[in-house]
This record gives sequence, C-alpha cells and structure tokens, in this order.
Amino acid sequence: MLTGLKKMSSLKSVPSLRVAFLAVVLSAPLSAQFADRYALVLADPPIADKFTSRAELQSQAAGNYRQTLELRQATLSRELANRKFTVTGSNSLLVNAIF
Repeated sequence: MLTGLKKMSSLKSVPSLRVAFLAVVLSAPLSAQFADRYALVLADPPIADKFTSRAELQSQAAGNYRQTLELRQATLSRELANRKFTVTGSNSLLVNAIF
C-alpha cells in the first residue's frame, strides 16, 4: 500500500517538474540578453524608507535627502564613466541604485 502511495505522489509531481523545466529553459535566453547589465545598490536607504507618508515625501527634509542621494549617485556615475562603464539610469525613491 505504501509503495502505491509513493507512485501516486511521484506521478503528481511530474507535471510540476515539466513546468519548472520549461520555465528554466524559456527564461535562459531572456537572462542571457541582459547578462552584461548590472545594478549597484548603494548603502544609504532610499527616500521612501525614511519618509513614508505623501506629506513627508513632499517635505523640505525629503527634498534635501533626495539631493544628497542624487549627488552621491552622480559622483559614482562619473567614476564609473571614467572606468568605461555606461550608466543608463538611477533611482533614489524606492531603491538607492544606479544602473
């Protein structure tokens, strides 16, 4: 009886394995397309972590913090450009990162 249950449970997992296999096979070309692109997530918390309400996000303190983050991002972007890296963008609201 126990072996019959094992066989039934293994048969149920076959479709799941097929789906997982297909997901891996189909996603491989997509990941290869962007293999040469990176994101640098910086140590300082993003603006939304420090200022949570809409009113706080529109405050002078949030604006000052945004300027601080963007100045640091610009400094790092210039350094990366000097090292022949192409920076395509940045974000400071939800994640403090450059791309």
